Amino acid sequence: MLPNCFNLLKIRPAQCLLQAIIFICLCLSAQLLAQSDNLVQNHDFSGGTDNSGVPVGWRLSVSKGIQGGAVVLPDQPQPGRFTLHLFKNSPAGSVNLVQTVKLKPNTEYEYYVRGRRQAAYRWHYFGVRCPDTSIHKAGHLPHDDAPVAPLYFRSDTEKTLCYLTLALWGREENKDDSIGEMWIEEVVLREVSTPKARISALGNYYFTDDELSATLWLQDYSGSAKISLQAANRQCAQLDCQVKPGNNPFILSLRKIPAGPAELIVTAGEISLSQPIIIQEGILP
Repeated sequence: MLPNCFNLLKIRPAQCLLQAIIFICLCLSAQLLAQSDNLVQNHDFSGGTDNSGVPVGWRLSVSKGIQGGAVVLPDQPQPGRFTLHLFKNSPAGSVNLVQTVKLKPNTEYEYYVRGRRQAAYRWHYFGVRCPDTSIHKAGHLPHDDAPVAPLYFRSDTEKTLCYLTLALWGREENKDDSIGEMWIEEVVLREVSTPKARISALGNYYFTDDELSATLWLQDYSGSAKISLQAANRQCAQLDCQVKPGNNPFILSLRKIPAGPAELIVTAGEISLSQPIIIQEGILP
């Protein structure tokens, strides 16, 4: 039956085999292309460590006299996976894990991590910085299983060197629970399409009395905008402002906001954006 089928299709077995090989190669190439979307080297820490135990592709920076470092834990949180454990047992100084990435000019990027922190306070963060530009953003890690809010930015038209950082820094009022540790499962930096609007540089956690700062980026809208925070089923803070295409930094002062889930809401013309955050008890660091 097989030879008859080939005759019916007027395809020789050797030709069919060649086409099958080409098809498989194309599929594998497509898979590799999809996997290459993440620009971070050793993004999930499965790529091994150097002689000092630092993940390949990363550099460890520890302040002088500080007790701390980085360890890759195999089979965490499950078999076949790896987790980076960044720790600091000293009250001062910092422990930073850094990677250098070359970006495309004038290109939209998304940067985020999958991980959490132990400290109750928000001294532990992930950041992106492009030297000699205004691009310098940071996001805070959650201390539970909540998703991490991504950082969005557009690369400079000429300066395309980029530093990605995972950092433990300082502590709050000499409290032991603010020293803490960080566990990271994956670090992601990838190109994204340009949206009509977005909220960027907004952290996950804020305190009941705090200063919420972020940036509203707009592609082509110019006019009035309303920025508000809702918590406990009521509006707790509001800012009315004029915006224009591009970056629109804003600050929202929070006073006696109820602790718990909250939502930042932005309306500008027909544009409507929202992003959840957590309000937690504590003192503004």
